[in-house]
Amino acid sequence: MTFYTNLPYQRLRSMPFLNRKPLSLYQNRKSMLDPYKRLEEILKEDKSWPKPYMYKFIVPNHDDKVNKVKKMMPEPEKVVMRSSKDLKYISISLKTIVNSADDILELYKRIDQVEGVIKL
Repeated sequence: MTFYTNLPYQRLRSMPFLNRKPLSLYQNRKSMLDPYKRLEEILKEDKSWPKPYMYKFIVPNHDDKVNKVKKMMPEPEKVVMRSSKDLKYISISLKTIVNSADDILELYKRIDQVEGVIKL
């Protein structure tokens, strides 16, 4: 494990993760109101659509939640499902072709309706 306190000051300042400006309180509140705002900005920068995109979800393995999530998903090229050791959760990785950034955001917002789903 490396501790950065032993490095000279000049080298510390050259590390990009240390040069980030902290978000203001207003920016934090704004991002809490719309959790997909930053993702939307990143996706809209890319102008080459359609393109492959990989969704990853962790779904609780009870109350038919896995089937609800599977029904919401578009037609996949490839799906990988794995269960946790104690079978409490199912991991779903889905690779598909999307036509726009709005398609990606729309699916994430639909998945939000299923309680307990973790989006990666």
